Amino acid sequence: MDSVQTEIARFLAEKAMRQTRATYQQVGDSVGWNHPTGRGLSKKLEVVLHALHDRGLPPLTAILVKRGERHPAPDAMAYIRGALGDINIKAAQREVFAFDWRSLPDLAPERVSAFLLEAEPL
Repeated sequence: MDSVQTEIARFLAEKAMRQTRATYQQVGDSVGWNHPTGRGLSKKLEVVLHALHDRGLPPLTAILVKRGERHPAPDAMAYIRGALGDINIKAAQREVFAFDWRSLPDLAPERVSAFLLEAEPL
C-alpha cells in the first residue's frame, strides 16, 4: 500500500476500535482528498481491501458507508465481494470491530489526528 492507502487503513482501524462506521467524507478528510465527499477514492480503497485480505485480516472497508447508512452501498459491495466472495456483511463488520488493530505496527491508528476521529452520527 502507498502512504495514502496506509493512512486510510489506519483511519478505518481507529474507527473500528471505537466501534463506529466511517463515511467516505470522513476518510477523504483524513487523507486530505480533494473531493468533499470522497469521490474518487475507490481505487485506493480497493487496494486496501485486497492488501488486508492477502494478510488474512478483517475487511476494514466493510465499515465504510454512505452517511446515514449501516452497510456499504451496492457498488462498494461489488468490490468487497470481488475480493472476498459472497460474504455476510454484518458478520464482516462484527469481525472488523472485534479485531485488535493495535496489534499491527504498520496500521497502528495512534498516528491519526484525534480531531478526525470524532464519531459522526450514521
